[in-house]
Amino acid sequence: MQFTAPLAKNRIRIPTKTNLAKNDRLQFKEFLPLKSTNFVMGGYSKPRGETCTKELQALFECLKKWEFDNLPCADFNRIYVDCVDRVHRANLELTEALKKYPQPELGKYPFKAMRRLPSQSYADDIFHRKNKFGKRN
Repeated sequence: MQFTAPLAKNRIRIPTKTNLAKNDRLQFKEFLPLKSTNFVMGGYSKPRGETCTKELQALFECLKKWEFDNLPCADFNRIYVDCVDRVHRANLELTEALKKYPQPELGKYPFKAMRRLPSQSYADDIFHRKNKFGKRN
């Protein structure tokens, strides 16, 4: 049996050459500022994400057990509503603290997709707009 070149390419890994020397390191280049805002979205009455999921799961298990009769599950319902209120109050406290002690430059909207940072050159094509049809180069 002859060993053909296409079969050899699939089986053998050839080390690839890189342009980086062993002493060179990649540098992080931020495209958007790594900043947060001065507020927390706390105007929601429902919990977001993973908050209060255990309480909600316990409430649904109780409702399923008692065939959706809410009288035996009043304690689970109260625990879930208390958790929702606690999360809501925590978000409001954090928002008030951020209003009281604002961070510089964080209240502005710096997250626009086409904003060049002061450290970035005008010549760099960071937004990949060169060579697009209909755009001036």
